[in-house]
This record gives sequence, structure tokens and C-alpha cells, in this order.
Amino acid sequence: MLQPLNIAVDSLVASAVPDLTTHADAEDLRLGVFSAFESPTAIAERLKAFKPDIILVDSVWLVLAALLESLTKVSGLTKTRRVVGSKAVDDVLKIQAAHRGMVDVVNLNNSAPKVIEHLKHVHNGDSSLANDELWKRVPRPTAFSDITAVPQDATDLSILELICIGYRDQDIAEALHYSVQSVKNRLGIMMKRSGVANRTQLAWQFTNQLLIARMVEQMEHVRVRDDMPNT
Repeated sequence: MLQPLNIAVDSLVASAVPDLTTHADAEDLRLGVFSAFESPTAIAERLKAFKPDIILVDSVWLVLAALLESLTKVSGLTKTRRVVGSKAVDDVLKIQAAHRGMVDVVNLNNSAPKVIEHLKHVHNGDSSLANDELWKRVPRPTAFSDITAVPQDATDLSILELICIGYRDQDIAEALHYSVQSVKNRLGIMMKRSGVANRTQLAWQFTNQLLIARMVEQMEHVRVRDDMPNT
């Protein structure tokens, strides 16, 4: 007997398409709803227990794409496909979704059966943003990368932090006692490794992911502390 397709749906999507829940516990499909307003720890625990093949989230998660990436890693779901659902699907949304590591975009204006059918095509590999006609007209975004892993040493980290507060290359060089060319060389290497197009993207993604990485660390610290037996 084939394993059912497990789809984890956030509560915002479930509210937008309430009929989705009627498909729960079908022979070939299981739906699990998690609250978008739960703590990261609670979401991670739900995902780990449910082991979804697909995670369907509302477009608000695009701002927290790095957090969703971290949650899937913490939950051991590195092969789980992440999909965005929205009632306003356009090319900008597709670009944002592709840039943030989402596999596809689903139109929530469609009926529940059509949404489910789309997700099954995603699971089978028949539907993906990678194959969208959009990329024939505009550059395709690079795959989502973990920019927190881009700095190779303390100097790289200092350069990134100074960029994030608005320092120019000359300012950074003077602050770190480096030549301007050395700063530019390091920035070029970090942009190449991360796949971003410019220093603005590098700074934005680094800041976003650094904050989320610290959230995940704190989440893990709280979980370990709470699991410790009382003495």
C-alpha cells in the first residue's frame, strides 16, 4: 500500500480555504494544520511529529523564509517541499517565492480539490517554479542559500555587520585598517558564495537570517532547559 501524501498547512491557509480540512485522513492524503502564531519550538515539534512531504504556508511566511528553512532543518525535514499559498498570485510573488527557496506557488482562490491536485503535482515533480515561463522574461533568482554560513572569519563578519548599519567600503576599510580593495575583494567573494547580486541583498539577507538563527538558538536553549529534570 502506498504511503499517503502528508501535507502540513498553516492556519492562515486553512482559514483561506476551509474545505481543505475535509480532505484530512483520506486514503491517499493526510492534512495537518499548525498555527502560524505558535512559538517556533511548537511549530518545529508539530512538523517533526507529522513528517510532512509538503509544507503549505501563507505568503506572510516569505518574510520569515529563513525561519521556515531553519524549522525544517531542526525537524529533520530537509527534503520537504515548501510551497506558498496566496489569493494574489502574480509574477512578483513568484519571484519572491523562488528567491526564498519555495518550490511552487498555489492559488488559494481555487477550490480545495484543485489546490490538493496542484500539491500532488508538486509532490510528483510535475509542477515547480523552476519550470515557470516567467524566467524566459526576467532573470531567475538564485536558490535560497544560508548566508549565515557565508562569513569565513571574524573580518568577514565585521564587514557584513558594518554594511548592515550603512558603512561604505571606504568607511569599512578605515574602521578595520584594511585597504578599500581588500574590503571589495572580500565582499565579492561573499556575494559569489551566497549567490546574491549586490551588497544590499547581502546585507538584507544576512541581517534577516542572523536574527532568525539567534531565534532558533534561543528556541533550542529553552527547549533543552525545559527538558531538564528538576532537582
